[in-house]
Amino acid sequence: MKQKSIKSLCQYLWELEKDLNLLDLKIDGVNVWLLLRMKIFEEISIKSGIYDKFHPANTKPSLWSIFYSLLTDSIYFLFLNPQSFLKKSKIKYLIFPTSRLYKNNCIYLKDIILENEDQSYIVEKSLKRKYKNSVNFNFLINLNRIKYKLKLKLNRLKSNPELDVFSTIEKDILIHWNVSINLYNRARAELYYAKASEKIFYNILTKLNIDKIFIVCFYSPLNMALISAAKKANTKIIELQHGVITKYHLGYSYPECKPIPYAPDELWLFGEYWLDTVQLPTNMDTKIYGFNYFKQYKLKVGKKIKNQILFTSEGPIGKKLFKIAIKVAKLAPEQTVLFKLHPSELISDYQKILNSEPSRTSNFSIVGTEQNTYDLMLSSEYQAGVSSTTLFEGLCLGNKIILVNLPGTEYMDALIEKYSIVRVNTAEQFVEKLMLATVVNNENYIFMTKS
Repeated sequence: MKQKSIKSLCQYLWELEKDLNLLDLKIDGVNVWLLLRMKIFEEISIKSGIYDKFHPANTKPSLWSIFYSLLTDSIYFLFLNPQSFLKKSKIKYLIFPTSRLYKNNCIYLKDIILENEDQSYIVEKSLKRKYKNSVNFNFLINLNRIKYKLKLKLNRLKSNPELDVFSTIEKDILIHWNVSINLYNRARAELYYAKASEKIFYNILTKLNIDKIFIVCFYSPLNMALISAAKKANTKIIELQHGVITKYHLGYSYPECKPIPYAPDELWLFGEYWLDTVQLPTNMDTKIYGFNYFKQYKLKVGKKIKNQILFTSEGPIGKKLFKIAIKVAKLAPEQTVLFKLHPSELISDYQKILNSEPSRTSNFSIVGTEQNTYDLMLSSEYQAGVSSTTLFEGLCLGNKIILVNLPGTEYMDALIEKYSIVRVNTAEQFVEKLMLATVVNNENYIFMTKS
């Protein structure tokens, strides 16, 4: 078995899809491998011990929560959607904002929404209408999802001999990674769910006569169904970058240099740096759009708090990073060490680890959602972590960056090569090399902001 790392896992999956021609494999018109690619990566990385759970605060929904969601979605769909919804009108765009908001606006799509709100439907997931032309068709999607989950549970999905390749993949993963994944049944469900979801999206797009769709994160199975429907409806689909894109991010990285059927027509990037780090699908055009939300913080950069170190956590490696941060605080009592949790992490989990320490240190603090990450980055002299987008943001805010060599640090290889960023293996190395970290001048290369 190969050494367990994100790099070796990516290489394994790339070799597997090349050997089995998985990028070109279509079953009943659907490329099921592409729908499952990221989920397979995540599951192997967790079950093999490379990563911890990606979003620790997320729990499996109860039957009551599923029923409640379906009920509220049906109320929105039937009574709160605009009367013009699903009828041809002046609406030209569908916009799918994320839940990452600033002053009630999606930070990635705010400018797009403000420029086109009168001509757009803003697709939301909650009952709270944040926009004038908010719509919600979760009811149709979730009803469809429940239908196929029940069919799978009751073994009422049609068998398809072409899906046998996923049984082969299951066995190969078990041999090489000692990880068991019920891939065949998952592929069977995803095949039929994708086809049904695509049909729903296609009917919506053609009824509304939509010109363009704006999304983030194209690599979710549901967004891939949306993209497939958009291509059939001759609707242009554009993704705006929302996080780190690297050679080892399997949502975007396709070293075989091939067109991907579920790639959006265009990917609008934060800056040129991201284009230089990855081989994207060849049928996806790119545009440097920038990250204008970030501009307000770049303008605030001022004096830093000397000897303040900000660790920014990530779910998959958070607890490992936390233990290093505690040790750094003990080894360097003259430093103030802040450990900022990811929104998906629970402060109670980290408080338990801290309470189990044989000795406490007064220069160490856990920071939850009560403080804004950008404010902490603006005030800190140093910033540390593994592969979070906040590290790129901190670098551009004048922080001295130190990377910790934990799983996922491969994401930062291009940044290290470009700017000679310090990377350490232990808390002892961290303290020893602290003074080697320097401020980097990258201008608009990573995050372009409009003037």
